[in-house]
Amino acid sequence: MRKNIVFLFVILFLLGCASKESRTFIRDEQNKEMIYEEIVRQGKETYHLEIEPNVNKMKFGWDTGLPLLNDSRIVVPVQTVGEPEFSFDAVVFISGDPLEITNINIDNAPQAGLGLGDLGEYLVRHIYTEKYQEAFDQLKTFDQHVSIETIFINALTSYYFEEEEEKIALYQAISADYNQGKFNDPAYYDQLLEAYVPQQDSFTEERYYPRISLHVKQPNRSEFDIEERIALIIKYIQASDILPSATYSIVGTDNKDERIYESYTKEYEKKQESF
Repeated sequence: MRKNIVFLFVILFLLGCASKESRTFIRDEQNKEMIYEEIVRQGKETYHLEIEPNVNKMKFGWDTGLPLLNDSRIVVPVQTVGEPEFSFDAVVFISGDPLEITNINIDNAPQAGLGLGDLGEYLVRHIYTEKYQEAFDQLKTFDQHVSIETIFINALTSYYFEEEEEKIALYQAISADYNQGKFNDPAYYDQLLEAYVPQQDSFTEERYYPRISLHVKQPNRSEFDIEERIALIIKYIQASDILPSATYSIVGTDNKDERIYESYTKEYEKKQESF
């Protein structure tokens, strides 16, 4: 019994607890209304987007240090109004005596999750995956032991901008296309990828390629050679005229849990100017 009590106190110490003032603040209906209206206003004015905060589900944020709970930071779940729907977090900062709102950040959510600034990357990944879904399905048909682990594709919005006005203009251009339903219409996918995916890698300054991670798992008691299987998959990618140009990272795991790593970049054809 004593051990359980000690354990409980340790957990409470590590997690921390919100002050009475903070708990009162987060429950107050006027504060909820103020937070709701400010988040909606920022979405419209900065991003030209209609967004819907759920202030009834907001909660205190977390820190990486101790105590983990941070009752001066409130995380509010928000969704965009449109298709595809994007869920993100707005962060409300409170301080003072009495407590008051000092800042509301919808762009990014430190220690919370995605912010509205991640919308561009989310939309680009969505249409890229939709555009090539049939090709990915055919790859898995070619080899039933291959799975697609991750698809990573940058959007121009994730690059650094020296001028804030330039970044905001790009956000608003994406929002205009989003509000018109283009990110949910396959007829616009090529146009959108051409407009919002970088042509040049920001680090190497060479041609930018999305990254696709594949995993090949050798079944138990199977005798196929994992290296040969990976080589066949690379040949398939090379020969395919429907798989996207990208850097493919392939990990093979045999039935002894030993791993083999290979990488292959399917380059754009010289005449190819778009996705």
